[in-house]
Amino acid sequence: MAVAQGEADMKWKLLSTGVLSANALMLALAPTPSFAQDGASSEDIIVTARRREESAQDVPASLSVVGADEAQARGANRVRDLEAATPNVLFTGSENNSLTRVTVRGLESQARQNVGTESGLGVYVDGVIQGRLTSFNQEIPDLDRVEFLRGPQGTLYGRNSIMGAINVITRQPDLDEAHFELNGRIAELGERTGSFYGSTPLGDSAAASLSLFSIQRDGYIHNVATGNDIGTDDTQGGRLKFLLEPGGSWRITLAADALRDDSVGTNSRRTVGAFSTPDPYTTNVDVEPLSRRDVGGLSATVEVDVLGGHQLTSISAYRWANNDRRTDSDGTPTVSQITTQVSDQEQFSQEFRLASPTGGRWDYVLGAYFYDQTIYGRTDGQIIGLGSASIFGNIETTSIAAYGNLDFHITDQLTLNAGIRFTDEDKDLSYQQTGIVGFVPFIAPGHDSQSDNDVSPTIGLRYEPTDDLMFYITAARGYRSGGWNVEPQTSAVITNFGQLRFDSESLLSTEAGAKTQWFDGRLQVNGSIFQIEYDDLQVATRVPLPPPFAPGLFASVVTNAAAAEARGAELEFRASPTEDFNFGGVFGWVDTEYTDYVQPGAPPLVFTGNELNGAPDFTAGAFAEYTFALGSMGSLTARGDYRHVSTYFTERTNDTRMEIPETDVFNARLTYLSADGHIRAALFANNVTDEEILVSRVTNAAGTIQSVDYARPRVAGIELGFRY
Repeated sequence: MAVAQGEADMKWKLLSTGVLSANALMLALAPTPSFAQDGASSEDIIVTARRREESAQDVPASLSVVGADEAQARGANRVRDLEAATPNVLFTGSENNSLTRVTVRGLESQARQNVGTESGLGVYVDGVIQGRLTSFNQEIPDLDRVEFLRGPQGTLYGRNSIMGAINVITRQPDLDEAHFELNGRIAELGERTGSFYGSTPLGDSAAASLSLFSIQRDGYIHNVATGNDIGTDDTQGGRLKFLLEPGGSWRITLAADALRDDSVGTNSRRTVGAFSTPDPYTTNVDVEPLSRRDVGGLSATVEVDVLGGHQLTSISAYRWANNDRRTDSDGTPTVSQITTQVSDQEQFSQEFRLASPTGGRWDYVLGAYFYDQTIYGRTDGQIIGLGSASIFGNIETTSIAAYGNLDFHITDQLTLNAGIRFTDEDKDLSYQQTGIVGFVPFIAPGHDSQSDNDVSPTIGLRYEPTDDLMFYITAARGYRSGGWNVEPQTSAVITNFGQLRFDSESLLSTEAGAKTQWFDGRLQVNGSIFQIEYDDLQVATRVPLPPPFAPGLFASVVTNAAAAEARGAELEFRASPTEDFNFGGVFGWVDTEYTDYVQPGAPPLVFTGNELNGAPDFTAGAFAEYTFALGSMGSLTARGDYRHVSTYFTERTNDTRMEIPETDVFNARLTYLSADGHIRAALFANNVTDEEILVSRVTNAAGTIQSVDYARPRVAGIELGFRY
């Protein structure tokens, strides 16, 4: 252990020193620029990551931004398709859209698909939180940009944004002119996707926009038992927005969105034993999985200038997210055990925010927030011939918060930033479970309540010696509320009501970084180092199920690890040497460890010193594109993308049988654009080398039952688009 710790310390010193010194080295190189003088400057991207408009390069935090054009160049249909554009961010778990989990800087967003847990990642669309995993992997047909914020964001975002936030901003209707876009894609494995976006003025002070999309893919996993292909994607939806500017400084945006997903999910493949299959894209189950979801909502955003240049914003929103899932839990072609899971969620949120004018000695944002959620979950674990064990849970959550964030400009170059958020949250659980008489213990129906009061502060310094250089250091506290185990088959391992509960978790994060621009903005280099200390970390514990459950099956029970830590470094760069040539990349390193984690028992289980679940040491991404001018015929752009993810474990035991191997994925694209910009056509291939990408791996203690799940193999196709 001492040797391993010494190696980790040396790696930390080398990487952190390298990231911090990279920009200093650029200072020495600045007098002798090597880029062509007619090169194109990088675009100054305006973001709202700190609840006000500002340049992304002025935000003193780790922030990656992907705009609509970049998302299209990457062939992205959903937010998950953009993970290669940001360091230390990984979408984990299966390909099922309703089971999207995200790891940020080594911490998983949610322990399980469990109505009793909260996500540690805040996902927002136009300022409205998406409360459950079902809504995380957002479709983006009307995208303006996506902002990936890494590190605790509780001060300005709240709602358990302990590990970061994904801020999705959709396009606003255009008050000046009408325009529309139509895009379609046909590819291997039966992929047919299409999207429409249109915007039109409605008189002088109003406009409307409509976006529609359809994503359809045939199954890529062959079920030997039934002869069918599973792992399909069948999702349709849209968004309608109205923009009103009735006069003065009033600006009102009304929005409604909905989607329906009727996909057939994936089912893990056994790799050993009588029912194993050799091909990674096969399974052998008698009951095929389902993965359905209905997601939607309504929102009203009102903005007005008050008090001499202050901007007052109100965001009112109602949302719902319903999910139905079915899984062949035993993973065999014999009729044995089936698990079905239903969750229905509703939420209402109201936020008031006051942002001061900028340009003075003080800049500040003040806000108040109210959130009310009701979520119902039911899980049935059916054992053929014996009956079923069922769990019912209904949770009511009410959260009230007040927050403030202040920038005090000590000098023109030095700024002190301080923020604080006060949160009061109450939860009530109504719970019932039934068991198979004589086999599975059950708990009598009951009620439980939890109350959490939290104060999450942040403080930092920002130093800007020039317009193109910014250095910052911050410290912030993060918080995630506690919950209950309302999870498949926990009735087999939880025998009293008190065992359902787990506590809140917290962390302290410190970060130092730099944001720089060189050669008249043709090169951007940003870097950061960070240290995170976790207390009472929520961890999903896998507990073997007793008979009559099939051998090798586990229940997942969320508990609190005593302590854990993560430290790492991140580097991002983007270069435009000429108007025709662009390239860039991201690199992330994180070292995670349970520093004090012993589970009581006979004997006790010791996980101290192990890595955290779902936490690869390294993530990296790179792209390069070159545009060939074709005169009056338009242009042709060749682009390549690369993504690397190192090995990581899916379980706290760090058992190598539950290790996900490293992956290296290459994508390629050739895009034609007409001279007037109206017509676009592209040929593409994703996963060019046909890498077998393992995304889930589970084994029993004896290793006699192992199940794995793979992402889609290589896909090539064509895209067509028309814009007017």
